[in-house]
Amino acid sequence: PGIFLKNDFLIKFNSFILAMFCSQQCMTIGRRFHQFECTIELDIENESDIFQMNHRMVFEALGIFEKIEMLKDFMEQLNSQTQKTIFDLDLSDAIDCEKKLLLATNSGLQRNSVPPKLAPLMASHSSLMMSITSNESHKKFLSDFMKQQMEILVTNTFGLVENEVEIGSGIFPFASFFNHSCAPNITRITVDGQLIFIVLRPIQINHQLFVCYREEFHHCPSQQRREELSTS
Repeated sequence: PGIFLKNDFLIKFNSFILAMFCSQQCMTIGRRFHQFECTIELDIENESDIFQMNHRMVFEALGIFEKIEMLKDFMEQLNSQTQKTIFDLDLSDAIDCEKKLLLATNSGLQRNSVPPKLAPLMASHSSLMMSITSNESHKKFLSDFMKQQMEILVTNTFGLVENEVEIGSGIFPFASFFNHSCAPNITRITVDGQLIFIVLRPIQINHQLFVCYREEFHHCPSQQRREELSTS
């Protein structure tokens, strides 16, 4: 089996002839989690963006460790340690950088409950993910891990917008520490897939930086903003 990148979706083919990737980075990552992804019969073209990201987070984590047991051990050790954020880690050395980012994402970021509208779908997606193993302990871990990644996603995802078109979404461990304001003092733009933050007005030393969590809030009434922020 293989994967094709087509119309921004990963399409699964039962007969693998050729795999095409959008970049060298995606090809490198894809080769690692390919062994896990191709054992699941996902109709990815018809999945919502949030579940595509959810699956991808789990597959990439599995790809880092290559075995479910190794990822399971890593997460168990992480849960027994003092909480660490991206600010506690040295990312200047490429060695183990991916593991450090996984640690920062799962240890240092806030997590909210899966929204009610997504919760009913989690069971079916978790069942699909659990189908890659017959080990009951691994099944339970994958189900819990997938739920944890979704909790991280719904709380910390930033949209990437270029020329007023959303080109994707991502989790940025540094940016997730900005608090919200409907009258923010910094704004964000996307440049080559990276978030760039720009100061909107002078900010005094030791004063907090604020972003607007929802770019469309400028056009929303206050009650709608409150309701959306209560789940963010």
